[in-house]
Amino acid sequence: MTVTSANGPEQAAAHLGPQARVFVGLKIVPEIAIQLVQLTAALQRLAVRPVAPADIHVTLVPPWNEASTPDAIERLGRVACRFPPSR
Repeated sequence: MTVTSANGPEQAAAHLGPQARVFVGLKIVPEIAIQLVQLTAALQRLAVRPVAPADIHVTLVPPWNEASTPDAIERLGRVACRFPPSR
């Protein structure tokens, strides 16, 4: 797991400090990300900020602020254990 703080990505084993913004997301395969970028080309005339294909992801858990990496891991583990592994 990688968490993002104001200082950038940190490994989950490290203590997050006062508060870090944590979210869980899945990267989208490049082929789909490129297709999504192409679909949004029509939005370029609007006041929107495009996202680079490498940054497109599906957010599985909305962001929350966390002060402790072990607490974040434990919280995510409680949720993840409810779902069987995919095959």
